Amino acid sequence: MSLPKDKRLDFDIWFDKKSSMIIKVSYSRMGNWEYRLKNFE
Repeated sequence: MSLPKDKRLDFDIWFDKKSSMIIKVSYSRMGNWEYRLKNFE
């Protein structure tokens, strides 16, 4: 927490309890970014 607020990243993370996997992560830094799990084999 020693970083200034303008240097911090706040992530929103979607977690699937059934498969115990992170399925989506989003954050806003120089635009809105979103990473989604497309498939898992």
